[in-house]
Parts: sequence; structure tokens; C-alpha cells
Amino acid sequence: MADPTDERELFLHWQAGDAAAGRRFVSHHLPAIARFFGSKVPQSQDADDLTARTFEVLVGKLAGYRGDGSPRTFLFAIAHNVLLGWVRDKRREDDRFELGSISAVALGPSVTTMVHARRQQRLLLDALRALPMDAQVMLELSVFEDMSRADIALVTGTPAGTVAHRLRRAKEMLAEEIVRQAETPALAATTTADLELWARGLRVALAPGIDNGERG
Repeated sequence: MADPTDERELFLHWQAGDAAAGRRFVSHHLPAIARFFGSKVPQSQDADDLTARTFEVLVGKLAGYRGDGSPRTFLFAIAHNVLLGWVRDKRREDDRFELGSISAVALGPSVTTMVHARRQQRLLLDALRALPMDAQVMLELSVFEDMSRADIALVTGTPAGTVAHRLRRAKEMLAEEIVRQAETPALAATTTADLELWARGLRVALAPGIDNGERG
């Protein structure tokens, strides 16, 4: 079997039974999924368990991939559902529960360790965690994972026509939260003035030592 050269081909080889391709796919995307959970759940063990659970579900759903979106989008859609189920269990809600009704900070303080993070990065993480979790998810998919609006719609199950509006509102809420939480107006200003710079640094800080350009 020829060596796969891109993500979709790699995934299709895995579907066809190539275990080595599967290991490469998992290794490639593990940092992003670990980051996805690490910024939202209060305990590192929970983040590890949810990351492992996501890939377990992926293995069970390999045959279900039909090419709607990229394999990475398919993976993140599974991670999103795993997160929703975990939060629902924590809140003991019914199936109508939505991530818009809870924030990450409401589930407990973050234990994410960012020893070398700048103050702007820590402020950004705290502000993200204070948002409704559906807004946090959309922002992180856009800024951390560089996903298109169409991909975000597939991951979150949101109608494609509403993603742009929700992203705009999420960015507004984030800016307001940064101002609210900042120790000084100057810190808020430097954080919001170059948000993409601090977001890139935070992206790496959330998965230290294993961020290896896994974006597809």
C-alpha cells in the first residue's frame, strides 16, 4: 500500500485497515484534541480521559466517515459531542442541554499550567473560559484551529448561516470580558490590540511540547 501523503488519504488508508496510517493520524491530531479539552474542563485527568474517549469513538465511527468535511472536522465533531455529553453528565441535565447555558469557569477553576505564558495569554484564557461554552468553542475553532465557518458549522451542528453572526458576537463578548478581568486598562489594551498574537502563543501553551503543526 502506498504511503499516504495528505490527511484525507491517510484517513482513507486507516479506514481500509492500515493501522500505521491510523497511528499517524492520531499522533498528528492528538495535540489539538488535548488542547480542545484542556481549555474547558477543570481537571487535567478529565481532559486526558475525554481526549482518549474521543479517539475511541473515532475508531468506532471510522466506517461512518463519508467525506462531509475533512477528517479533522469529523474528529472535532466527535470531540464536541464528547464534551457536550460530559458537561451534561456533570450538570445532570436532559438531552435539551446546550453549551450556551454554561461556561467553563462555572464547572470549576482551571488547573491548566502555563508556566511560561505571558500575562496577556493568561488573561485571554480566563476570558475565554468565562464565555458561554458554545461561544468559547467557536472562537477556539476559528482562532486556534484556523477552521472555516463551514467547518465550524459541521463541528458544532450550527446552521452555516448563523456561524458568522455567532462568531462576531463571541468576539464582542471576549473583548468585554478581557476588559472586565484585566488588572489594568493597559493590560486589556495590549491583549485586545494584538489578539491573534496572544492567541497563537496560548495555542502552544495549552499543548506544550507537542504542538507540531497538526492543523490540516
